[in-house]
Amino acid sequence: MPLLVKPGASEVDNWRVIDTGEEISTVSDIPEHCLLPLEKYIELAPELTDKHGVWLTSDADIEILASHLSNLAVIACKFDTFVDGRSFSQARMLREHYDFNGEIRAIGSFIQDQLFYLLRCGFSQFSVADDVDLESMQESFADFTETYQAACDISQPLFRRRA
Repeated sequence: MPLLVKPGASEVDNWRVIDTGEEISTVSDIPEHCLLPLEKYIELAPELTDKHGVWLTSDADIEILASHLSNLAVIACKFDTFVDGRSFSQARMLREHYDFNGEIRAIGSFIQDQLFYLLRCGFSQFSVADDVDLESMQESFADFTETYQAACDISQPLFRRRA
């Protein structure tokens, strides 16, 4: 069973990712704590609760999700490959342009070396295999003690913080 890791904590990830190929026609087909593909979420959104979330492919247009953000507790951004950085941009846009305050979860093929930067872009949770080294992952959240630029996690650049 996958684990959900965030700075200072880890737990079993009890949210199920519904694949794009799964047949879903009504909300009654969807148990609570499921992450739906964006298109299916938009289709069923009027009937869904905050016990349902959405997952985004790296090429998804998050603008179509904007009117639904107040109903969402969890948005997952799927990394198909760790070299595709578009999910970094999605998280940052959700935080900075759309003021999304819920959980933004990284799923898929991200790597441990990216954790610090994923936090800076607005990610708050990371779904990982249950055989990862949790202690090492927690250490990766603090790979750097100081940052120069402003980002989702620190609103002012270093020169403003030291002034």
